[in-house]
Amino acid sequence: MAELTKEDLTEAIAEALARHDIEETELHKEHHRFIKSEIERRARNKERWEKFQSSLIGGLALALLAGLGWLGTLIISWLKHGNPSS
Repeated sequence: MAELTKEDLTEAIAEALARHDIEETELHKEHHRFIKSEIERRARNKERWEKFQSSLIGGLALALLAGLGWLGTLIISWLKHGNPSS
């Protein structure tokens, strides 16, 4: 087995560290991309939920108005004719 010199060991360690640094940098960038996509996904979900809530509230308000209108029509019919079903 050949004996390693100090220079050989220094070079091998430097190469290993350089490879590790490149891998860590890419992994770090991948983590940032994932976090960014997760933040964007959550923002889209939040926006979708807010739209759903506002449309639900608007729909309930319209249903309430329609129900009141129908009830008003029944009351008027009852007052005029004494029979709310006509």
